[in-house]
Amino acid sequence: MELHMPPPRRLALAAALFAFSILAAAAPDGKQLYATHCAACHGDDGNGDGLAAAYVTPKPRDFTKGLFKIRSTPSGEMPTDEDLFQIITHGMPGSAMTGVPFLSGEERRALVAAVKDFIKNKPAGTPKPIAVGPEPPASPATLAEGKQIYALMQCAKCHGEGGKGDGPSAKDLRDSAGDPIKVRDFTNGVYLGGPADRDLYLRFTTGLDGTPMPSYADSLTDAQRWALVHYVQSLRSPRREEFVAPADGQLRAARADGPLTTDPAAKAWDKAADFRVPLTALWPSPHPLVGVHVRALHDGNKFALRLEWEADSPVRPGVKPEDLADAAALQFSVKGTAPFIGMGDEKNPANIWFWKLARQADTTAKKPAVSDMNATGAGPVEDQPPAQQNVTGRGGWSGGKWRVVFLRDVQSKDANDVPFAAGASAPVAFAVWTRAPDEKDALKSISTWYRLALEK
Repeated sequence: MELHMPPPRRLALAAALFAFSILAAAAPDGKQLYATHCAACHGDDGNGDGLAAAYVTPKPRDFTKGLFKIRSTPSGEMPTDEDLFQIITHGMPGSAMTGVPFLSGEERRALVAAVKDFIKNKPAGTPKPIAVGPEPPASPATLAEGKQIYALMQCAKCHGEGGKGDGPSAKDLRDSAGDPIKVRDFTNGVYLGGPADRDLYLRFTTGLDGTPMPSYADSLTDAQRWALVHYVQSLRSPRREEFVAPADGQLRAARADGPLTTDPAAKAWDKAADFRVPLTALWPSPHPLVGVHVRALHDGNKFALRLEWEADSPVRPGVKPEDLADAAALQFSVKGTAPFIGMGDEKNPANIWFWKLARQADTTAKKPAVSDMNATGAGPVEDQPPAQQNVTGRGGWSGGKWRVVFLRDVQSKDANDVPFAAGASAPVAFAVWTRAPDEKDALKSISTWYRLALEK
């Protein structure tokens, strides 16, 4: 049928239809985003059996069952879309779940819809969050009351008298799937749903579905739950640093005044911005590394990045150089995209710079302390050929901290290397291995993706 209308109206309609087609085409594909960022752990069908699931503990969520730990809704109910959005954005500290804040808000909303599509037997209606009233001020009286409630509710059976997660029942706890559960250590301040008072209040109110952690909504008054929050927060070690990612997800390499070296203690680092990047362990660590300090510089010719984290002295009697486990890595996306955080995929390879103390300490092996590597997904990584090993680095320990510097030319002719350019940015992520028991390979602490920009 032909439309008969004046030319201006036809032009207006055509413009509107054109604009609509652009918007429709630009709408993010939640299923494709899920396949890229989530399926490796949670599985193609959302049932938690992805290829990378074998490398992480606790195991990835089986979305088909509709059981979610972190919610603002009553026990046994579905989370709100905002609950899922926040988890997708920030991840779940203390688990292997990293957030994807580098995706746009619209893309993260599309991921929410994709996750919900996997849920079987979804209840009718829209979940409603619990109303959280004003928090009463903490005081010696509320702390004393909270301590009494901690004893009354027998929290120490799992979390221990001092809140270290070492209660007599801790070693026997399992989730609804039969997998062992690592009891939360209140002293390190790392919580799946966030460390704020309101976050803990919601956990005590809603419980953690699929785990032995119950809801106290019916057994404790609102005031008692707040008192318990204040007492649990008082157990946190005062030495724990706060690590909060930059709001815009950007890390910046400042322009250095002079030539750069691999010296971790060089004065030039004092002028570089200190970014406190959160880390999450891929397995239940007794002493989780919650974050790493990142500083970056370039002088137009060379690019250098320094990682700094807390660690005990590497000097131990009777330990051979090859047995020293401390290590750190930078992961770059070669093509400039932000693929699956587990070392990319076949279409989006990762360029990895890997420093290992064992190599640095073993002077007889004549191997460089840093390896220039590539990977196309979770699993084995490959060293680049000797002629392409163009990354150098060195680590130094002092004052209870490791400081490790990586150094490379800004420009590289190697197609397998990440390209740098002043004024441009590249996706980067971080990994650290400490000397926790058996920490190696996939047993490490990692960050999500950030954008690293070299200032002009």
